[in-house]
Amino acid sequence: MSKRLLGGLLPVLILFLGFAMPAAGQERLEEGLWTGTVFTPDGQIFDLSYDVSYAEDALGIELILPAEIGMGNIMAGGPVHEGEALSFTLEVGESVSCSLVAQADGSYEGECIDSTGEGAIMTMMPPEDG
Repeated sequence: MSKRLLGGLLPVLILFLGFAMPAAGQERLEEGLWTGTVFTPDGQIFDLSYDVSYAEDALGIELILPAEIGMGNIMAGGPVHEGEALSFTLEVGESVSCSLVAQADGSYEGECIDSTGEGAIMTMMPPEDG
């Protein structure tokens, strides 16, 4: 391959690779201990915490459940944060799919749906500063 051809292709390759790579400034969830509430379909309300962290660029969310639930902590499966949307699954005897949306105050709120179609409302409040 001639140097002239390589010289002409190089800017095109750099431009292409720049668009193909993920944005370096993509917004991430704030790491730390988030708090929130789950409103179950049968009317129960539970306060819980979420330990949000990143291992390199992979998002991790551990749900810290209250003792009265009797389940221990649960790692969220496949958490994805894109724009205003946050989604993950929970394995709680069955697979539950959660979809939350960012709110104006920086929190997230949404529904977790089980295989029967019943849903619980879940909220997440970011860590308090200070």
